[in-house]
This record gives sequence, structure tokens and C-alpha cells, in this order.
Amino acid sequence: MVKLNPDKVPRPLVHLIPIAEKWALGVYLDTVTNASSEELEALVHCMDDIADDDLFVWLAGPEADNPNPSREYVVFTDLTQAIDLARILLEKRQGHEVVPEGSEERKEQLKRLVKEMLRKL
Repeated sequence: MVKLNPDKVPRPLVHLIPIAEKWALGVYLDTVTNASSEELEALVHCMDDIADDDLFVWLAGPEADNPNPSREYVVFTDLTQAIDLARILLEKRQGHEVVPEGSEERKEQLKRLVKEMLRKL
């Protein structure tokens, strides 16, 4: 297994390297899809104690425009996507309807919600 270099990861994120290596190194779609609900729950919450700035200043910083970003940058970007996928899979497994952002169905769902809230005023 390829190991990520902690010197290429912001200090507040270094402790997440083993998680990133497990979930986002390689084809995360298969890894996440085949995970248990307990594993998905842990993945979804693995960044709960991370300040948004610690992650997104890096991911939206200069390396975002680099045509050849570091493996560490790519893997942590993939980790955020793996977390999003895990969240969706958990919602589906718990019987919640998952409607993609930006879809017509989602827009209609939001309109109904706003109308319902306005009726209660």
C-alpha cells in the first residue's frame, strides 16, 4: 500500500492520514459502497473536530490550480467525496429519500417546504 507523506499534509490533518489511506486511496467508490453502516458512520464523523479552514484553505488554495497536485492533496480531496458518499448511503440505508442537489425534484421539494413554512406564519 502506498503511504502518504505527512510533510505534505497540513499539521491539523496529519492524524487523518490513516483514514484517508483506508477510504480514499484508490477506488473509494467500492470501498465505501461495501462498508458496514458502522464504518460509514465513523467515516462521516471523522472530520467533526477539524476546523473548516484547516481543510478547505488547503483544498481551495494554490494546489487546487496545480495541474499536477500532490498525491496527498488528491487523496484528501477524494476523502471529502468519500465522506459525502458515505452520508448519502447511510441516509438511504436508514430509509430516507435522497434527492440530488440541483435536481428538479429537489427544487420542488424545497418549494413545498417553503410554502409549508409560510403557512405556519
